[in-house]
Amino acid sequence: MTKTSVYMRSKQLVKTVNITSKSKPDVPANIKNKWQVLINLAAEVLNVPAGLIMKITSTDMEIFLKSQNNNNPYPAHGKDALGHGLYCETVVGTNQPLQVENALNDSMWNNNPDVKLNMIAYYGLPISWPDHEIFGTICLLDNKENRFGDRYTELMPMFKEIIETDLNLLYLNNQLIKLNNIDSLTGVASRKRVFEVIAESIHKFKKMKESFSLAMIDLNQFKLINDQYGHKIGDEVLIKFAKFVQRNIYDDDFFGRYGGDEFILLFPKRDLKDSEMILYNLKTKMMQDTYLSNFQISFTYGCVEVSHDTEEVVELLDKADQRMYDYKKR
Repeated sequence: MTKTSVYMRSKQLVKTVNITSKSKPDVPANIKNKWQVLINLAAEVLNVPAGLIMKITSTDMEIFLKSQNNNNPYPAHGKDALGHGLYCETVVGTNQPLQVENALNDSMWNNNPDVKLNMIAYYGLPISWPDHEIFGTICLLDNKENRFGDRYTELMPMFKEIIETDLNLLYLNNQLIKLNNIDSLTGVASRKRVFEVIAESIHKFKKMKESFSLAMIDLNQFKLINDQYGHKIGDEVLIKFAKFVQRNIYDDDFFGRYGGDEFILLFPKRDLKDSEMILYNLKTKMMQDTYLSNFQISFTYGCVEVSHDTEEVVELLDKADQRMYDYKKR
């Protein structure tokens, strides 16, 4: 979750708000194009010089899209730091529409930053993701006094609804992708994603000579834990093991669940010797882990390095599986 603070000029208060987090998907080009038509239409139909869709970040209010009429004074992708008491900060902080008919006649607003561009009238509404994180605002600004009559209060909420419907669809689609790519129990990459990443890595090796090693990992005597403590504890052991591995590998290493108590660890740009050293260190640290050591649990692995005769994902996994089997027979 990403938070930032906004200064609500209308209330003379600073408020912390939840804004678009890193887990959210980017807005794709086709939807941006649709929103561009929307904000152009809003400025034209409602006859104002500036229509903006603003995005809030941890430090700024940024122009995500601007109406493309010639008299719009705002620069494309322009931004202003939070804390200045911008019109949009109050909208985000209150999560309510804001109307300022004439800032020059209002002591609360007559020195706000937009007045420097002669934008003395403002009407804006908040834009949110379905989980209530704030994306930003949609707003209209005028260089003359504007009482924002019925046409504004009828059309602008409709434009807001269209944008939020698009954000909702993006959010739901992103959640579905996560469900397919993440193992529901352990939170690491799913079997499907494991196959995809290995295939991508083989392709990179063949095209750009980016070598990698891969290990298949199997927890030893895991069935005994299920038999002795029950499947609930068994699931907890899998979860703790997955978190343990993630804490002790490099950021560019890839870890996923193959199935049951078997996992895959992929080491980009590492040869067999380096990869096996990492695995050896993992085994050593695992014996010292506060939770896992209670169950005297360890793992066996089979590690292989990609080679020029590797063609298929299954072929590489079979080699790792055979190495693991050979390791167990020692």
